[in-house]
Amino acid sequence: MSRTHRTLLCAGVMILALIAGCGHTSGVPLANVSGRATFYGRPVPIEIIFQPETDDRQLAGRPSVAVTDADGYYTLGFTQEEQGAVIGRQRVTLKVLPFADGGEPATMTEAVTPLKTTRVLREVRPGNNRFDFALTY
Repeated sequence: MSRTHRTLLCAGVMILALIAGCGHTSGVPLANVSGRATFYGRPVPIEIIFQPETDDRQLAGRPSVAVTDADGYYTLGFTQEEQGAVIGRQRVTLKVLPFADGGEPATMTEAVTPLKTTRVLREVRPGNNRFDFALTY
């Protein structure tokens, strides 16, 4: 298994664990969120987490998560059944996951330790939201 596939598998397992442990969420106001994220213009595995914030910048509520596909595109998932993110201000964490350019990782920690982590704020509005991220060091 290549390093990229292993990294994506690990990230997927972490995301599913987050989603599976939190129960059903009917009644939460969600909006669709998708886009594209790149690292130096290149599509690489990037984990994207949208975490709702209160007016005083405290974390509040369940996050929505995604991992970019081979072309850098993502669609946020709120639960296994529901896509999207909570409407309102979100603290967005982007983690550039290791990719296969350097060969196989020596340890599991090395395989899942981000090359870069970035945090930004975004406002999710009702309807469809597109957020693109062009990351560099």
